[in-house]
Amino acid sequence: MPFAPLLAALVFGGWAMYVNRQAGLTIALRSGLAQGVYAIFCTQIVGRVAVDVFRRTLGMRWRCILSFGASFLAMIAIPAVLHRTIGTPEILAAVLPGLIWGSGYIVVILGALSRDIEFQ
Repeated sequence: MPFAPLLAALVFGGWAMYVNRQAGLTIALRSGLAQGVYAIFCTQIVGRVAVDVFRRTLGMRWRCILSFGASFLAMIAIPAVLHRTIGTPEILAAVLPGLIWGSGYIVVILGALSRDIEFQ
């Protein structure tokens, strides 16, 4: 789906704008733009972290735990730093939908990786 990153940018960027609307138009737009741009790249970044950590860790349980933890940390740290830098007042509210959907995405990736190992 080539339009998926743009759709994510619109949905998650729009949400960040909405939750920061009371801080004024400039902050809402800036927050929405930052979250939208991050949403475009988030899938690649988080997916790459999950796969790389999974492949470099021994033991299935540790692979899944460390891969999820590292991916989740990247998924929360990058936008948190971004929003803090630009002065977003409602950081958690702005990133929460992405964290929820992103966590599910990580679980799907790890499930696929785990199945691939079982069938080798």
